[in-house]
Amino acid sequence: MTVSGNESEVEDLIVEEIDAGKRLDAFIASRMPDYVSRSRVKDIIKSTGVTVNEAQSTEPNYRIKTNDRIQFQVPEPEDATPLPENIPLDVVHEDNALIVINKPAGLVVHPAVGHWSGTLVNALLHHCGDTLA
Repeated sequence: MTVSGNESEVEDLIVEEIDAGKRLDAFIASRMPDYVSRSRVKDIIKSTGVTVNEAQSTEPNYRIKTNDRIQFQVPEPEDATPLPENIPLDVVHEDNALIVINKPAGLVVHPAVGHWSGTLVNALLHHCGDTLA
């Protein structure tokens, strides 16, 4: 197995008898550094897949067998820095120290999984520019 700080390297794993019957995602996660969670492994398997015995698999619940050869690549992390977006804001009051807005229902406050853009933070970055602290 190859594990390093470079997340784009391919991990090459051979299943030993003691691991036979485990879920694919659990097996891979147990071989990864702590910063690669089982949830992240599961998402990667579903989205980009892994190779099991030279065949593509997108099933995290696949039960591995002795001598299965699993090849897995952790993609480079995406930049999580929020970007300014021109989203209209209902500004009630604004001065040098404070901004009061009437946030519409359904507007997500800050970027997170599933909502990387279109949030209040993105709108405030655009509206306030460099003055946002």
